[in-house]
Amino acid sequence: MTAVPEEPVTPVQEATTTPVEPADAAPTEVEEAPAAQDEITSFVPDLTWNPLDDPNSNARYGDDPGDHDHEHDHGSGAAAMSGLDDGGGLAAIAPRSGEYKITLVTVQLTGKTVADTDAINMTAARNSIDSANNYWRSASDGKISLRRVNEFRHKSAARITDSYSSIMDTVTRELKWQARPYESLVIFVPHKDLSYGGSWGILGGGFTDGPTSGRVIMPYPSALTNNVVTHEFGHVLGVHHANTLACNNGRQDVPRNGRSWGDGNCWSAEYGDVTDLMGYAQVSQPMINSLMWEYGGFGRGDEIQNLGKITNDRQVTLRPWAGRSANRAAKFTDPVSNEVYYLELRTPEGYDAATAVGGNRGVKIIKQDPVYGWDGNASAALTPNSRISGYGNKSLTWQAGQTFTTHAGTRVRIDSMDNGSAQIRVMAPGAAASPGVSAIAAAASRTPGLGATTTGVVCGLVRGGCYQKFQGGDIHWTSSTGAQPTKGGIRTAWGTTGYENGRLGYPTRAEECGLTGGGCYQRDENGGIHGTPAIGARPTRGGIRTAWGTTGYETGGLGSPTGSEAGGPAGGGCYQKFQAGDTHPAPGVGAHPTRAGIRTAWANTGYERGSLRSPTGGEVCGLVKGGCYQNFQGGAIPWAPGVGAHPPKGAIRTAWANTGYETGRLGYPTSSENCTTTTRCTQTYEGGTITWTPTTGATPRYNR
Repeated sequence: MTAVPEEPVTPVQEATTTPVEPADAAPTEVEEAPAAQDEITSFVPDLTWNPLDDPNSNARYGDDPGDHDHEHDHGSGAAAMSGLDDGGGLAAIAPRSGEYKITLVTVQLTGKTVADTDAINMTAARNSIDSANNYWRSASDGKISLRRVNEFRHKSAARITDSYSSIMDTVTRELKWQARPYESLVIFVPHKDLSYGGSWGILGGGFTDGPTSGRVIMPYPSALTNNVVTHEFGHVLGVHHANTLACNNGRQDVPRNGRSWGDGNCWSAEYGDVTDLMGYAQVSQPMINSLMWEYGGFGRGDEIQNLGKITNDRQVTLRPWAGRSANRAAKFTDPVSNEVYYLELRTPEGYDAATAVGGNRGVKIIKQDPVYGWDGNASAALTPNSRISGYGNKSLTWQAGQTFTTHAGTRVRIDSMDNGSAQIRVMAPGAAASPGVSAIAAAASRTPGLGATTTGVVCGLVRGGCYQKFQGGDIHWTSSTGAQPTKGGIRTAWGTTGYENGRLGYPTRAEECGLTGGGCYQRDENGGIHGTPAIGARPTRGGIRTAWGTTGYETGGLGSPTGSEAGGPAGGGCYQKFQAGDTHPAPGVGAHPTRAGIRTAWANTGYERGSLRSPTGGEVCGLVKGGCYQNFQGGAIPWAPGVGAHPPKGAIRTAWANTGYETGRLGYPTSSENCTTTTRCTQTYEGGTITWTPTTGATPRYNR
């Protein structure tokens, strides 16, 4: 074999034309004067440029060249595969121990200038190989490493408008590079992205040329370069792509049918696993999954515990997959289908720090993808909602209380989960199903508007509950509450309380509508939720709900709730706003509504933090002149038409009481207490005034 040259090869004659970069047509050339060699003709991104965030970057999945074996390309914003070897694949697994010697070449393409090529950030190019070395060295427990042994510059007859596979072929021939064990070629070309057939947006390409050899082509370095280079070396090491199962009928799992899925409603969403290096391109480099880990012979060999065929229930503890623990993942064989499933816990640790967040933080369930890859080296994540496909799915993992069921009936229940572990029960097919399954099905049949199912029945919720998601809502079941659907605004309001884990508990009745203002309500274990189209849905519970009930609920004086329960009043109480007032509970005095003029007067004193503190009873009406009053911990507030509500306090209130309150000569107060100094306060009444001083006390004076 001819050795890879360590010095630049003889330059080829420069082209005299500058190629045009078409958007969707085959490349063409336009005759024009060549650019000066010290002139940059390309857009040179800085290292923070992320094509995923650039609306002008033509972010897409890469196209399939189709005629070039063993290529793998990253579309702008995605990794995209092309030209798989159906006969077994040159990158099929081989002994995984050794140092890969890397030749790094920067290529001046015909039509590109010296300045264009000089603009390739060589520090970033070198760092990308170092980053890949760190990743695969860690994944292989130190058995695999990557080292740059040659670095030079080459002038090529290839043009940037050539498909990236053609550029790679041309440069390979010009360099007379041949695949040798544990040798790889990495080239960088001066352009922001690569094309195939005139369609741009590809971030990099990888070529697997032997069990331990391969090539990589890259454009200008950007924020995604480390990820892409590390991904392409994954192909060199024999692993394929991390995909997801997508089904427009919501199935959790589907049997294989040769090289396809056994359900025409389902397909492989290639690169859909955003929690995996071999999935969608991104800035970070998440850990490859346990199926690929085992396939590639990485690690120490003790990371994945084998549960075998599930003929009896098995308990297993998972530890963070990006950690270092032995037996941190698990695999099992379905005893009916003989398919193998892998279980791993993704938490924000190590290489998973950036991706194991939100709905991607939890238990990941995967198996071999029958559509892509060769010899079982591609994976499919089995997600809680297979109706969402592609890189937009950010909820790939299963959470505590959820149950996954294989297509043959083996069930995986996540009993509990925290940052450090997850407790899993794997149950054999034929084990008794929860009675919630049939109850949920019956509730769905009598509930219009729910639409089609989007998940299977998930059991193992708090107090043995189950639920199932539909296009238009959910149904939750327990043995004590039965199966109750939740929809629309009421479901949203219930969600703000924490669903079944929150303060309302499970729903105990179906939604009932036809209330005032077109409203609806639903009862829950510890309260209820009322809503109208105009003001939305709000939960009520405890003493506040009881107090609201004494007023007649939404048909009474308070109307419907306009806010959720809020905490913070003095004394540890809470309050809730309604259309015509509030309800304030306080420890020791209960919950009592305040409204209209009395509530306004109480607000002027500072609510529960003022001198009156919290109400101790509800509003009492039927006084003279159609008046009302309400007692508070620090006094009372009387109200009457025409005079309003004005609270008398302290000694002035006592003096007013001695005159017979509102039935005496003074009648109702017509103003609040007015203290002009610290030694004189006055309050006016319908029939006179009461004045207080330290020497005389509170003395009433009547009008003549």
